[in-house]
Formats: sequence, structure tokens, C-alpha cells
Amino acid sequence: PELAASGGYEIRLKYQGKLYSAAFRLNQYVKPHYEIDIVMEQENFKTGEPVRGTVTLTYPSGKPVQGASVTIDLRAQQLAMVAGEMRYLGLFPLQLTETKYTASEKGVVAFELPAADKPSRYILRVLSVDGATYRVTATKEILVEAGSAAFALTATTQFSKPEIGRAHV
Repeated sequence: PELAASGGYEIRLKYQGKLYSAAFRLNQYVKPHYEIDIVMEQENFKTGEPVRGTVTLTYPSGKPVQGASVTIDLRAQQLAMVAGEMRYLGLFPLQLTETKYTASEKGVVAFELPAADKPSRYILRVLSVDGATYRVTATKEILVEAGSAAFALTATTQFSKPEIGRAHV
């Protein structure tokens, strides 16, 4: 219902004589106590090169979040091109790294992610806590060489030329 109270709930469904259930929690939305901004060093990344960027933590007043604990979790998923569309090869993202940092006096953390050896989708998740607030999170998706095709077909010779066979007067 629209005015449901916060707490734990369970949904039960009976289908073809079998009982199914799922549990979930309902909480009131709380705006994060500060913002996390993830900025990448460049727009496009290629395979074989490290992925660099910065995380900036800022209170609503504009002041930096100094000394906050920041955890950067990186998951990767290999990409493929199928009929000109990007696909994820049916594999789930695998965790590559999880690194802990401490924000500087300016509320900034510089990071470097490992280079991808194949076109990939990086899922970057930043978790932060400054000791006085709830954990704040942010997520960013990074595509590494997403536009590259795994193969290309080219003909060694051209079998038809429009000009051949025409009479020149």
C-alpha cells in the first residue's frame, strides 16, 4: 500500500500447488550526506592501457569530505560484437580488484585500474564512509575499446567492377 510502514515484508505466492516466497525490506529514502563524483582521466580507453580517474567527495555545502574511507570495487565483463551490436557474451561480471583509500584534505582519491586485455565493460563501485554518516555509494560503467570488432572480413580481389563491359564511345 501507498502508506506502508518501514520494516521487513514477505510475499508468498501459491502456484500449481507449490508455495513460493520472497522477503524484502522497506525503508524511507534518505538523501546521501555527501556526493561522490567519479571522473575518468579520458573519455575512451583502449585494451592494454591502465584506466585512471579520480573520486571527489563533497558535502552539500561544497566543503570537501576529508579523511573519508573509500573502497573501490571493480568488476569486469568481456564484450563481443554480434551483428554490429555490443553483447556481454552471457558471462556475469567478475570481481577484479577491491582497493581501500583515504580521501585527501581536498576530498579527492586518485585511482588506477588494471588494463583490460580484451574489450570489456568495467563496473566501478565506490563505497565511502566519513565516520559520522551512513555509507554512501556511487557506480560508474566504463567501456574499454567497446567499438572494436573481434574480426574483420575483406576480399583479396574485387570480382565485379561497374566500368568493365561498358562500351566507351
